[in-house]
Amino acid sequence: MFALVGLTQEEVAAGHHPCVPLAHALKQQLALPWFTYGSADRALVYGADSMDMTAVRGLREKYQEGTGFSQFAFFNDVACEACRQFGINLQVLEYVNEDSIPASRTIVLDRPYMAGA
Repeated sequence: MFALVGLTQEEVAAGHHPCVPLAHALKQQLALPWFTYGSADRALVYGADSMDMTAVRGLREKYQEGTGFSQFAFFNDVACEACRQFGINLQVLEYVNEDSIPASRTIVLDRPYMAGA
């Protein structure tokens, strides 16, 4: 399952994309001397490709809610768990299966993560 998060243009412009603090936290975790890649899970976040106007338009129409989302991100379960651990609040619109993510997706974040580290 993936958590679908909508972001407004104002949030993105202000640097409030939840991937930014998540990437920093995962980078710090990688620097820990006992961190091993072999036992790490994969924190993965996809984005809807902004060049695929059909997919982006469809998401905007479905999740408009009066907020004017301009970007959408799909956080896998591991990325959601990492966000919880690091105190990053996700405003989840819906939980979707991977086959519901647009085929034209882009990888926004793909990093190893160890729970509780």
